[in-house]
Order: sequence, then C-alpha cells, then structure tokens
Amino acid sequence: MRIKGIIFFALLGAVVLAGLYNLATRYGTVSAGPHIEKLEGARPVAPDITLTSLDGSPINLEDYRGKVVLLNFWATWCGPCRMEIPGLEDLQRRYGYKGLRVIGMDEISEDNVNAVRRFYQQFQMNYPVVLASDRVGNLYGGIYGTPTSILIGCDGRIDGKFVGYTDESFFVRKINTLLTACPSG
Repeated sequence: MRIKGIIFFALLGAVVLAGLYNLATRYGTVSAGPHIEKLEGARPVAPDITLTSLDGSPINLEDYRGKVVLLNFWATWCGPCRMEIPGLEDLQRRYGYKGLRVIGMDEISEDNVNAVRRFYQQFQMNYPVVLASDRVGNLYGGIYGTPTSILIGCDGRIDGKFVGYTDESFFVRKINTLLTACPSG
C-alpha cells in the first residue's frame, strides 16, 4: 500500500509540474528560447517615447537615433528576467562604445518604484531603467510576457521583438548585423 501511495503522489506531482510549465510557457515567463513575433510591415518605425530613468534623467528614444537600441521590458519578480539581465549588462559593456544602448523598461503596473530601485542597485545595472506603463508597452504592440525585448536599428526602425528569455549570444549576432549597418559602423 505504501508503494502505491508513493507512486500516486509522484505521478500527481509530475502532472502538476507539467501543467505549471505549460502555463508558464504560454504566458511568457519560461521559455526554451525567444519567441520571435512577426512585425506588421517591413521594419516599422519605433514609436518615440520620453520617460524618466530611475536617476531622474529623461530618456527620449529620438535622442538615440544613430544608435542600436535594445529595449528590455522586465519585472523584478520575473525569474527569466533575472537570468537575462547579466547578459544585457555584458552586451552594454561590450558594445556600448560601438553604439549599442540597452534600456530597461520595468513594467510598473506590477512593481513599485521602491522595489525597482532596490533591484537596480542590487544588480548594479550598467544601463538606464525607466518605469514603463502599459501604454508604453501598447505602443510596441503589447507586452504579453516578460522578459520582452525590442531591438531597434540605428535608423529608428524595429528589427525584432523577442518574447521570453533570450540568450546573450542570440542578441550578439543581431546587434553586430545592426551595428555594421550604422553610418558610423
């Protein structure tokens, strides 16, 4: 009888874990790789936004024309976001002098300002972070899972939208291609 109980609970646990994984994958919090969304039109122009970074500096996307920009929508509670951030910091460190600008876009609808500030300081992030509302996410076609990254070329056009954890090595290929296309590249 004891062995039957152990087998029952083991199977029940496996079913529950499979269900949780399925839900997490469906809603963008776990991913084996990025889900690349097809964009309406051929490389649409990125909407211009002006937001305030955690240090009080204005971040106006128009000021970044001529640079490759990686907008990364994330949240402090998001496990895959926490895994992705060190890679984004490395990208900023390695390619910032070539013209890459990473901008963190915390989804403030589910975080509070103090939690974001603590997280930013704890991780010693080397790129600016702004507090983004759902309105900002909607300008970019909606943010339906975190992390979501939007890669913008130096011409101000959206090159790709990546939903779910995206490995740094995937971004390296895309960033190098976009930097090469820049007038100063």
